[in-house]
Amino acid sequence: MTTKENKEVEMATTFEDLKRAVMSLSQDDIIRLDEEIHRYAETFAIMTASETAFSEWLDSEEDIYNDI
Repeated sequence: MTTKENKEVEMATTFEDLKRAVMSLSQDDIIRLDEEIHRYAETFAIMTASETAFSEWLDSEEDIYNDI
């Protein structure tokens, strides 16, 4: 994998690898990473919660409206 700065980065594959990789980041990058993780977690939680609200859309009888 290559970063924006064209630096080669080895992908972390275990939790311990990821921890070591995070510890090598600058404080600003750690904060940015934390923000991204929280944004992802919020999005995932919202999507998971909303799945049941849209389950009626999976009704095959409603497919008649797809071609309108």
